[in-house]
Amino acid sequence: MTEIYIRTREKRYRLGNLMDSGMTEKQAIKEAKLGKNSARDVRQWKGINLYPFGDIDKPETTTQQSTVVSKVYDTVSHENDSVLIAKIKEVINIVLEARIKNIEDKLSCSSSAVKLRPKLKRTINNCVPTSFRLPKELVRRAKDKAKNDPMGVTGLNSIVESLLFQYIDSPEDLLE
Repeated sequence: MTEIYIRTREKRYRLGNLMDSGMTEKQAIKEAKLGKNSARDVRQWKGINLYPFGDIDKPETTTQQSTVVSKVYDTVSHENDSVLIAKIKEVINIVLEARIKNIEDKLSCSSSAVKLRPKLKRTINNCVPTSFRLPKELVRRAKDKAKNDPMGVTGLNSIVESLLFQYIDSPEDLLE
């Protein structure tokens, strides 16, 4: 999952800069020349809230001015710096508390089925191809959840493998 941040960063920043310059999303996508899979890429970026469609992986430099400190400074008398410092700390704590809570929520929402995917012994000789008939909606929801799993994007095969491994009480002899 983390490779998508790096691999797509240049395209996403180009798109973000065009959108920040006042272009609509469609205009910016066309102007950014993202390639033949641009619709799929944009849909994926939106789905996992990547910059410029979300807060994840914001650019290191921003063009927006920070107005928090100046607004606080204007509301407090300039004579009493300790009051100013206390007010600034209060505002920073309020802002940071929300961001930290958001990060904690994202980290704690890990998939209940796939905690840490075990590294199982796999060779061509010890694997068996298997087929399942599952309800479409069940598969769709599992795939959607797997795309946003904090442990990284995982496929249906990995989910089933992990569930089966847990079902048989996670025997150590199957691990690599």
